Amino acid sequence: RSPGTYPAKPTGKHKNSSSPRTKSSRKPRGRMTRFI
Repeated sequence: RSPGTYPAKPTGKHKNSSSPRTKSSRKPRGRMTRFI
């Protein structure tokens, strides 16, 4: 979940499901990360 990966979209890392690893850190369930 490095900010350097999404320099243009800082809010896209936690909003976009493109980076499930970002939500995986806070959400233990990987399947829920796809919906949220």
